[in-house]
Order: sequence, then C-alpha cells, then structure tokens
Amino acid sequence: MSKATEAMPVWSRASRARDMERLHDETFDLLVIGGGITGCGLALDGVTRGLKVALVEQDDFASGTSGRSSRLIHGGLRYLRNGQLGVTLESSREKKRLLENAPHLVRDLPFMLPVSGGLAGRAVLSAGLWGYDRFAGQTKECERKYLTAEEAEEYVPGLNHERYQGAFLFHDALADDCRLTLHVIKRAVLAGALAVNYAAVTELLTTDGRVSGAKVRDVAVDSGGGAGGNGSRSVAPENGELVLRARAVVNATGVWADRVRSLALTPARVAAIASPPATASPPATATAPATTPASSATDGSAKAQIKPLLRPSKGVHLIIPRERLPISCAVTLPTPGSTENVFLVPFEAQVIVGTTDAFHGGPLARPRASADEIDTLLTRVNEGLPRAALTREDIVSTYAGLRPLLQTGGGEQDATCASRAEHIARESTGLWTVTGGKLTTYRRMAERALDAILADKDGNLGRGSGTSGALNSPKRPCRTREIELFAASPAEDHLTVNYGSEARLIRKMMKDDPALSRPLVPGEPVTLGEARYLLAHERVLHLSDLLIRRTRLALCAPQMTGKEAAAIATALAPQAGWDVTAEVARFLEEARQFSN
Repeated sequence: MSKATEAMPVWSRASRARDMERLHDETFDLLVIGGGITGCGLALDGVTRGLKVALVEQDDFASGTSGRSSRLIHGGLRYLRNGQLGVTLESSREKKRLLENAPHLVRDLPFMLPVSGGLAGRAVLSAGLWGYDRFAGQTKECERKYLTAEEAEEYVPGLNHERYQGAFLFHDALADDCRLTLHVIKRAVLAGALAVNYAAVTELLTTDGRVSGAKVRDVAVDSGGGAGGNGSRSVAPENGELVLRARAVVNATGVWADRVRSLALTPARVAAIASPPATASPPATATAPATTPASSATDGSAKAQIKPLLRPSKGVHLIIPRERLPISCAVTLPTPGSTENVFLVPFEAQVIVGTTDAFHGGPLARPRASADEIDTLLTRVNEGLPRAALTREDIVSTYAGLRPLLQTGGGEQDATCASRAEHIARESTGLWTVTGGKLTTYRRMAERALDAILADKDGNLGRGSGTSGALNSPKRPCRTREIELFAASPAEDHLTVNYGSEARLIRKMMKDDPALSRPLVPGEPVTLGEARYLLAHERVLHLSDLLIRRTRLALCAPQMTGKEAAAIATALAPQAGWDVTAEVARFLEEARQFSN
C-alpha cells in the first residue's frame, strides 16, 4: 500500500500565483481539463506514472456532477439485475479498493431493500442479492439478510406494510463525493501534479493540426482582496489569458465535454503554437476532421458543428433532518409501475432523499430542483413511509446534478434505461475525451484512459517523448490501485472522517490556539480551525468554496443565513484576503440553487 508519508503542503489561494506562472512557463506531458472526479483521477494516475501533469478547472473542484451525486459507492446491483455482470464485478472491486484506500472517508453502509410481490418477489430478490454478495466478495457478516416486517421496522420505522412484505438487508458504501474528489486531487498535488481551479480553457491550440495545448483564462474574481488578492496576482497577459503547452490533452469535463470538443474543431479560433519545446518529438499530422465546421463561422466566434456525445440527465435530491426520518440504514423504496425508485441515505445529521432521472435540455451550470421534482420525491417517500408525512417545510435544502450519459442513437425516452457506459476516445485532432462512467469506478476509468494514451503510437506520449525519463521505459504501469488517500483508521469523529491522516494538523492547530475550536455555525461540527486548514491546504478561493464544497454547511445547516455567512467571512478575511461584502454576495447568489 502506497502511503502519503508527508503532510499536504501549502496549497492555498496565495500559492496559486506560483502555479499560474508554472502553467505559462513550463511544458507538460499531460493537460487535464476538468476538476471533477474523472479529471482528478486522471491527474493522480498520470503523475504517479511519472508524467508531468497539469489540471485546470473553470469553476471549483467538484463544483459539477462530482459534488452533486447520491454519495453512494456501490457495487452495481442494478447492473447485475440488467445482466451487466462485468460492470457489477468491476464496480464491486473498485468499491472494495476505496474501502481499503480511504477507510475513514468511504464507509460501509447497510442498505435495506423491501420485498413486494409475496413469496415470488422474495425469491427473485434473494437470488439477485446472493449473486451480488458473490460478486462483491462480501464477508459473512455483510452478506444479505432477510428481515421480517417487524424486524424491518426496527431499521426503518413506518414502512408501508401493505406494499412491502419484509425486506432484505445488504451492504454497499457511502462517501461525501466532494471530499473524495478533494482527496484525490490533493494526493495528485502531493505527488507533483499542478492543479488550478477557476482557470477556464478558452481555446485549444494546435501544432501541425494536432492539439498541443490551450489558452487558459484566470476567471478568479479579484474583488478588492478577492481571489486575486493576498499575493495571488494573475500572471496572465492583458487579455487575461495564458498559453499552456502539453504533449497530450484530455477533455474530462463531464457534461461540458461536447463544448470542449468543439473548441478543437473551430478552424478560425484554433491557434498554432509557434515552436514546440526542443524535448518534444514532432507531433503526428492529424487527418481532416470528420465533422464540417459551421459555414457561418467567418469571424471565428461560432463553434464548429460536432456530433454530440452526450445527452445529460438530471438527478434531484432533498436533504431532510434525521429526526424527521429516524432511519438506521439506507433504504430503497420501490415505486410500483415506475422504473424510478426513491432511496433514503442517512448522512451525518441528515437524510439524503433521491433521486429523479430525466433527460435535461436546460443550462449545464448550476441546475436546480424544480417544484414538480421536489413534490415527486416527497410523494414517493410518503407512499413508502406513510407515517413520515413529509412536507416542503421539512426540507433543509435541495440539490440537482447532471449525469453525462452517452448518446446511443436508440431514441430512449426514459433516462433510467440509458447507458451509464464510459467513453474514452481520441478525436482526429488528437484531443482525448474521457466521459461517462460513475463515481465508484473513476479510478479504473482513469487507468484505462492513461493506458490508451500511452499506447497511442500517433501521440507524443505513446512514442516515448516527454519530460520524464520514465516515459522512455517500455512499461509505465498504473499505481493507483495501492495508493492510499490520506488514509486513517475508521472513526466516527468529524475530523477523521473528512480529513483522514490530515486531521492531526487541524487538532494541533486547535490545541495550540483553543479559540480555533469555536464552531463556525452553532450546533455544527465545523470549527474555525478546520476552516483555517482548508484555506491553507485545499485551495479555497471563495467563501462559497468553503461553505458549499469543502464543508457542507450551506446544504446541511438550516441556520445558515446571510448574517452567519458574513460572520464567517469576517473571521477568515485576514487569512483569506476577502472583501467580506463581495464574498457574502457571491455565496448567497450561488447558494440560491439549493433552496426549495
């Protein structure tokens, strides 16, 4: 098992200026576009194979799909039910690896599946879960267990016993998706990768017709001590953009993948890097793109016409106080006559209720739950748990995420039946696109993608050129199977669960200065010391980064108000260099998406 033997270095807003300079001054083996779990997994895989890696993200890390999931790390029971045995086996293996490599963060989750349909329904469900246990390699204590209606009531009070006749208990896993994504990118940075948030790719650059870099704009807002303040000056030229050179470029932007693909196919806007670094082998000449540029793109402002890869679907979740749903395990409530089930997942002091699954044709940025979607979930919960009698007044917050589902050409009307397959392919321009897949299998998808990139004889890395001598060796095997993600022994305390081995740094800070033990919000576990650590070691640029993604206070603390946010910003402003008024306004605007 490969461990991070040293503590996370300073990776702050102030150190970002140095990273921006390096993006501009140095040449990289691999540029990853996208700071979700897929991109962060690619960065970790690449840097631990000896590649010189840079990652840029237009927003914050885990600000898209990777921070809006159901937080389940699962072995793929639904795939087994659909006959996708290989997917189930791989998902089960990856779940086991995550439980081993991040046992503090990825935790075992007992899961109840109620039985309907009498003895026949029980027999079918039992057989499926037996197979699931075999694929997952479950220990004896974690194998499926049948519960009578009375026993099920002890785990999930108020089950609709007219609809369900007993239940099965099986085991999956749970993790905060934002924290998992941050663990992965921090581990990549610790290994030598360069990762910058709020750095948007505006153009893809080519050499001899092949993508060989990007123009990157620093979109961090300097609002009088905002993201550009406190020593974090921008090194970009007057137009706010810098040139980043790389031997291989990977588009890992999730639901934004088609937009990034189009950047490579807009001839009027694709610039050529004048001369590649001397250490690089001459890139191969790409064949002409199969797609035809838009005829109206005379000024270079229009995107080329590409055949879309993706058809996103939206999943909505509700966060309900645990006292309103006093369940002791997760539970799926099958909905008769529907392919969509509702599930309840206990998470700290709340319960996550989800999810919907419908194709989404709206804006990709910051999707919101609609009134109809909220009402649908409340109705399904109340039908399965009649005594709960949930109303909108019980909702702490809502959130919505977009799944990067692949176009299949089959004209599916039901998103629940659409493929969750991954896509790894090189465009004719040399741009690699990696999308699809799911949270549980991010590591394996990154491994397959890097294997393909390094084996591509038409690419610079596949031909052995690169910044590291390791690239000239015949084999560069994946190492992430054994890399721990700041692992610590499983524990129930807040700091260990969320920070693993890094928790000791926060505890030391609070021991040295007891004032740092003060909660940021009364009744919540997040302290001033934890916030200080996040500013210093997790590249927090804005108050919203801290309250929405590094912690979950914006979603889970019902008492979080503008007044509370202002108090937090004021307390942290000396270290963060924030304009308090500007940061609070930005946070409140972003937090609106979670209201119901």
